[in-house]
Amino acid sequence: MDRGEDPLESLRRELRESVGDEFRRSSEEDEAAARKLLLSRRTLADVALELVSRGDTVQLNVGAERFVGVITYARGSLATLETSSGDVVHVNLAGPIAIRVTKRSTSGGRSPDELGPDSFEARLRELEHDEQMVVLAMPIIGEAFPCRIEAVAADHALVLDRTGQEWFVPLHQVATATRRN
Repeated sequence: MDRGEDPLESLRRELRESVGDEFRRSSEEDEAAARKLLLSRRTLADVALELVSRGDTVQLNVGAERFVGVITYARGSLATLETSSGDVVHVNLAGPIAIRVTKRSTSGGRSPDELGPDSFEARLRELEHDEQMVVLAMPIIGEAFPCRIEAVAADHALVLDRTGQEWFVPLHQVATATRRN
């Protein structure tokens, strides 16, 4: 009489493998759902802070303008991008912008502990006190707008163009303020 494999043992093995496969599938689905939930709860400020920590090279799109560099500071509604040409681009994270990672860093970025302003509006106030020319990117105007920030008010900025003409610009329309090198 051929004893072969015990049919009950074969059934137990099939059940163990089946349950193991189902457990793995369920675990993978749970991990994917948890990742999606985590991503859906992040703000653009969270993303910018992560990019500071990683040191990735990014492309910032504002209308037809493109800035490429590394985000070196992020807090609240403000991120600061430094380009390879030395321009410093202050970004309104609540503005009409898009950010794309163009190159992952292999060496890491910066510690996000640096002190500085906690909003784009606060950075504009700093630029107001510097009394230097900056270039504003505002899709409503459609081109780079060199000016000096005369005053930052509750919901707008008073800026002077190169000819001294006054412009009243809604803060939510200002995407970036750049110091050209």
